[in-house]
Formats: sequence, structure tokens, C-alpha cells
Amino acid sequence: MESISDQQRAVASQLTKAYRRILRNRELERAKILTQKVYDCCFVNCLKALKNMEWSHRLFYRKLYLGLVPHLLGCVDRVISYAHSAKARAKKRLRAAKVDDLEGLNKECAELGFLFRSSKRLHKALDPSSELHKQQDIEQLKILVVETEVLVKRVPPGSGLDVQFNLDIAIKGIVTEKKASKPESKPELLVDNANCLDDWVDVDDVDDVEDYVVVE
Repeated sequence: MESISDQQRAVASQLTKAYRRILRNRELERAKILTQKVYDCCFVNCLKALKNMEWSHRLFYRKLYLGLVPHLLGCVDRVISYAHSAKARAKKRLRAAKVDDLEGLNKECAELGFLFRSSKRLHKALDPSSELHKQQDIEQLKILVVETEVLVKRVPPGSGLDVQFNLDIAIKGIVTEKKASKPESKPELLVDNANCLDDWVDVDDVDDVEDYVVVE
């Protein structure tokens, strides 16, 4: 039987590690919630659009663009998906609804329609290739963050949107102003002017220099 060389063992070990890494990545990918997958997709789209952007003067906006805009886009995309599917279900119920239920269902459809239109508008404004990012307008970006927050709050609880974590990151990183750190106060050095004048002594006039203590 042919023996296995050390080099072959090393290659086999590397292949095994690579295979296990692929399996782990697949398991992590399957374990991701829908919001995480949407965020990943938004990040990739921003990364692709990055090549066509000019960042020479606004490197700070570039950090916002790659670090925080994908979180914001992920929130908007989830609202779009929710509003679209929820409105489709509401329309089905509307067709089979009794007269007494029509008013409530019509209001629900109107609200879902508003959510869908508003989220589509926000998505267009926040799109990785939008004019907002080309202009690198931070103030307008802050406005869109606030509008996204208002929109998310209109989604009924229990809808499974699961975007609060991403929204909080975007708000904290884009809208919330950092408090300026106060400089540490240094203790004041109290100096007695009278004693200070007395400390100026001519050594030649002193009989015993050791009687004087020099304080540095």
C-alpha cells in the first residue's frame, strides 16, 4: 500500500478545513432571518454602486453609505414586502366580506396602500445609485432616516417585520448627534504670592542652606 506523504496530508487537511468552512457558512446562511438576508443584498448593491461614486471630498459620507445605508434600505424593503403581501390578503378578504366588514377592510387597504407607496418612494430616494448619494447630502439623508422611522412605526405590531435593530443602528449612526466630550478639568494650583516672594532667597545670605526646602 502506497504511503501518504506529508505534503499530501497537508493538502488533504486544507481541503477538509475548506469544506467544513463552506458547510458552516451554509448553515449560517440558512439560519439567517429574512431581514439579515435583505440587508446583505442591500450591502452588495451599495458595494457595486460604490465604483461609480466620487468620494474625494466626502469620505465621511462613504462610511455612512456602506456602513448604515444598507440597514436603512433593509428596513424600507421589509416594509415594501409586508405592505404588498398584506394588501393582497386584505383584498381577498374584501371580496368575500360582509357589508358590516367593508368599512374596516377598506380602511386597512387604504393604510396598506399608503405604506406601500411611501416605502417605494423612500426606496427610490435611498437607492444605491440615487441622486442623494451622488450629492452626498447628509442632511437629506437624516430626513429620510426620520421618515423611515415614522413609516416603520405605522406597521402594526406582530407583523413580523423585525427591523428595529437595523433601524436603531441607522438612527444612532446618522441622526443622533454625538455629545462633545468635555475636557478633563485640571486641579488649580494655588500659589501664595507672599510666600512665593519670600522663597526667592540669596543663597549667599543664608547661614545654613539645609534649613531651606526647595519645592519643585
